[in-house]
Amino acid sequence: MRACLSAIVMAFALTAPGFALQSDDMIVVTGSRMADYESDFVPSVRLERRADAISVRVRVVCDTREEAQRLRELRDTLRNLVRAGRQSSNVAIGLLVDRNDIGDQLIVDFDETMIDSLPIGTGRGRTDTSEVVIMATTAISPEDTVDATTVRINDFIENTRVVGRTEMLNTNDWELTVTGGPARYRDEIIAAIAADAHRTAAAFGDDFTIEVSGLEGGVHWQRAGAMELSLYIDYALSVRPAQ
Repeated sequence: MRACLSAIVMAFALTAPGFALQSDDMIVVTGSRMADYESDFVPSVRLERRADAISVRVRVVCDTREEAQRLRELRDTLRNLVRAGRQSSNVAIGLLVDRNDIGDQLIVDFDETMIDSLPIGTGRGRTDTSEVVIMATTAISPEDTVDATTVRINDFIENTRVVGRTEMLNTNDWELTVTGGPARYRDEIIAAIAADAHRTAAAFGDDFTIEVSGLEGGVHWQRAGAMELSLYIDYALSVRPAQ
């Protein structure tokens, strides 16, 4: 996956009183865009690692007929959502925004100062329905399953008070995230490539030499399971007769 730095997000950290968006990079592995970046060649040496968190799109929808009241109910629900996120110990909320300069997306912290100026779209294809999409993120523990993380997010949604005819709907459209981005694994991947090159050299003997190229490239990844990632550098290894 040669160009699969699909989205860059602000990191999620456990801070009092709850789980909050912070300033370090966290990369989102966007499943819907994987086909666009699929590599024709994945090298044999790669790391299998569990993702750090999972982010789910949540639709906040209101269909109150009168527009002013509808927008008021939607924004009051968003305020309740922001407050619930501040108090939650395991779910953080944010907004997905485009970074047009590099074609990526960011999840940024969502707070009450943003609510009144937040663009509100049309929901369900109806002019009398308004909608905002937020991202709910929860950290992945070593014992976690997708079902367990879904339960945490659904509990968060169900326990957040909605106003009027507003609803909050889990779309089950989720992304895996890596704190600090895949580059944090670069040294570990190169060490694994070097170890593999030494084993290969030993197999061929002293009459041959091993050459590794492509290590200047970035760290790429793809999903290896429901919550696992495969990370690698797009290197090439060749065997040549020793001079």
